[in-house]
Amino acid sequence: MHTVHRSPKSPRTSTVVVVVTTIAVLASCGGTSATTASTSLTTPPSIDVRTGAVASSIATTVVPTTTSTMQTTTSESTAGCTGGSSVVPGGASSKQIVDVDGDGKPDTAWIITEPSGVTTVGVATAAGGGTERTWESASPVMRSFLVVRINDATPPLFLADDGRTVQLWAFNECQIVDVTNVQGDNYTFSLGFTDFGTGVGCGSIDGTNQLLGLNVIGDSAGTVDWTATVVAVTGTEARNGAVTDGTFTSPADDVAIALLRTLACGDQTIDQDGISAPQ
Repeated sequence: MHTVHRSPKSPRTSTVVVVVTTIAVLASCGGTSATTASTSLTTPPSIDVRTGAVASSIATTVVPTTTSTMQTTTSESTAGCTGGSSVVPGGASSKQIVDVDGDGKPDTAWIITEPSGVTTVGVATAAGGGTERTWESASPVMRSFLVVRINDATPPLFLADDGRTVQLWAFNECQIVDVTNVQGDNYTFSLGFTDFGTGVGCGSIDGTNQLLGLNVIGDSAGTVDWTATVVAVTGTEARNGAVTDGTFTSPADDVAIALLRTLACGDQTIDQDGISAPQ
């Protein structure tokens, strides 16, 4: 199992004022993980974790990285990924997912756990190719993953949930590979298994959808205090960005409170759209 490292504290912004509006899954949020970035805030951001709305602009300086491209040429992108096997193993759980290889057609992801206990996750592309990887985890909880496309500049992401943590992978150059933190380890969110991090989600930052981490930092007397962290993914590297915080009150914010401890992005949720290992 990949180790979750505690990240240095990021700068805290002013408390978010949440306007009571229709709750949307778009901005269900998640816990922060083990990465760092240099962040410059010209004005404190206000991220509504229920609607994804941002009330003020954010100037975020993320540590520069070398962008790993997925199918960089037009011909490769149009053709999609054709190497490897497109066969879904017998007994695997599978589901249609977003287009991950850039040919404009939805692809298929699958997961299987062998009698030996080894769990494998794979993709069968509409272009006739495929790839797979082993999911290493010591968790005894059933494993599920969600495939999301955050924005046009970010490769398709795999959010691999073992009930304790969420490993972050990317579909890059026709392979499912680790997204790494500043230490060079797999970027990993916590789902309350450690003393930081409670879920994963997405939210709109200056008009661009971003991966978010959210951590419940206080829960008592009907109020829940939380922090949200932007997780900027460039190629196969992730760095923490702007941080904001806020408070929800029960029972008025019960739905939003529940979203702080789950995995979702946009209208996709791990429960409804995730792919779970067959039991």
